[in-house]
Formats: sequence, C-alpha cells, structure tokens
Amino acid sequence: MALLIIIVIFVIVILNKKAKDRMAAESPMKPDELQPFRLPEYNGFARVRLPVTNEYRVPMDSFVAFDVETANAQPYSICSISAVKVENRQFTGSVTSLIKPPEAKFTNSYIHGITWSKVRNSPTFKEFYESTFRDFIKGFPLVAHNANFDMGCLLHTAKTEGIILDKPLLFADSLQSARYTYRNLKNYKLDTICKYLNLDLNHHESLSDAKACAQIMQDTMDKGTVPIIKSLYRFSEELFVKAVLYEAKIYAGGISYESLYKEKPKNYSKEDFIRDFVNPGTYARLVDVSNEIELNKMHKADLQKILEDAGLPTKGLKKDLIATIIEKKLAPPLPADYVHQYKIREDK
Repeated sequence: MALLIIIVIFVIVILNKKAKDRMAAESPMKPDELQPFRLPEYNGFARVRLPVTNEYRVPMDSFVAFDVETANAQPYSICSISAVKVENRQFTGSVTSLIKPPEAKFTNSYIHGITWSKVRNSPTFKEFYESTFRDFIKGFPLVAHNANFDMGCLLHTAKTEGIILDKPLLFADSLQSARYTYRNLKNYKLDTICKYLNLDLNHHESLSDAKACAQIMQDTMDKGTVPIIKSLYRFSEELFVKAVLYEAKIYAGGISYESLYKEKPKNYSKEDFIRDFVNPGTYARLVDVSNEIELNKMHKADLQKILEDAGLPTKGLKKDLIATIIEKKLAPPLPADYVHQYKIREDK
C-alpha cells in the first residue's frame, strides 16, 4: 500500500512538472527576459510609481473607463482588460479581451476565475493594444477605480512588452472622486459604491468593473464633483489652459500665479503666466482684479477722497466710485510683493 502511494505521488509530480514545462514553453517571454521587469512584492502585489507631472481640476465630459485583471502579483501580468467609452456624457462603445500574459504563472485565479488554459490562445497585451486598445483610447483621458493599480499595470506592461504609449497620458480616479462625493460610506471599494448606488456589478469581471467605474464617475460629476485629471510624463497644454480659465471663473476672488501649483508646467514663470493669460498673447483671457479687491476693502469716504483729490465727482454708490478710480487709474499702488489676483475677462 505504501509503495502504491509513493508511485501515485511520483506520477503526480511528473505530470505537474510536464504541465509546468509545457506552460513555460507556451509563455510569450522566458524567465530571463522577464527578470529585469520583476518588481519587489509587498502584501501580494508589486506596485508601480506613476510618473505624474501635473494635476488639473477641470470638468470632463468625455473619457474612457477601463479595468484590468492580473494573473499574479506582477503588474505586467494583465490577463484581462476592458474599456468603456463615454463621449459628451453618453456611453458610445466598449472593448474587452482576455490577455495572454508574458508568463504562465497564475496565482490570482481564485479572485477572477481566469486561468492559463483560458488565455493561452488569447492575444498578448501588445497585440491587443496595437490592434484595438490604442485607437480606442486615443485622445481621451482614462478613468479607473483605484487608478494607481490599473495605470501602473498599463505602464509596466507597456514597458515589459516594448510598447510606446502616447504622451502625455491623462487619467483620473473614480475612487478619488467618490471620496469627495459620498462622504459617509464605510469604504470606497468598487462593490461598496455599486451597492450604495444600486448598480449591477459582476466584480472582477473586467468589463463589468469598467462599466461600473464609468457610471460612478458620471454620478460624481452629476453631483457636482469636478475630477482631478493627472498627466503622466509631461504636462498637457490643453488641460493647463482649461484649468486656469476654469479656476479663474469659479473662484470668487479669482486666481493668482502663486496658486497654480500642480497645474503649471515645470519652470513656468510669473512672466510666462502674464504673457499667456493677461497681456495680449496666446490666451489673453484674464484681467487683474487686484485693485478692485483692495479698493473694496476701503471705506466709501476714503474712495471719495481719492476722487476729490483728483478733482472728480464723488457722488454715487461705492461700486461706481471704485469703477471710476480704476478707469482713471487712480488706485493706490500695490506693494511690490503683492499677490495679484485674476478673473475671466468679461467681453463687452
């Protein structure tokens, strides 16, 4: 009996070895090819640091929500990817595919049910990206729930498989927007939010997750949350301009150059800002309201004295007095280190 057990164990070991050898032979990349791309693993996953250069808080009417599932702890092991497109707040299409990761190691099958046998005849990520995904996402900000994970997988898989991504690459996080919008949830996991919003979800099925992500982002924007769009690799000129003009419009006191922290490109000076947005130049949409702000702090009698000293009429409402002082360029000089404020220019 003991001998029989030993024989059975030996046969199982041989069969497992043959199965592993067969899967290794089918893997798109060999272990020595993958070794330079393996990252240290912490708590079951190897994390990727995203090369974020700028952040923009701007309204977003169009985007592509996507989700990935991974075969194992390495971010290059994408085994499923789906994306849903939203244009002018309307769902306009989707793409989905199982993906053959670069190695046959599957340790996350218990999460999503995907195994090597299910993906062995599927396209690699590079094949799917170049045939379908690149054109589908081109020109749209990406959105994911817990975007650091999905974007990290996208970037690291691209690096591993030799894919050149468009730059800048823009993305927003529906989890971040959800935290701003839904203040009393116990957590902000995708399934928790879907239950709260009564959304259908087959969790860890990538197309279902991508659809839920898109719906959550739409709902947060419908409730007034403006997403934070992040730029990877380099700044986005288009979003920088949109962010400056949006903030100058919505903030009661306008904006200052000094308030532009994560929006402006590297080495962007105050002189650049004045040239582009205030004086006649590339955008020329803002007006300096600093004098108006300071004059509004003054008493009416002090405003009247400014006009009186200039030999001008002093009757009228405070608002009219301020307008006259500004028009006649009689406002007291501002300190050299004054932080100037700017608002959208009102076209007459």
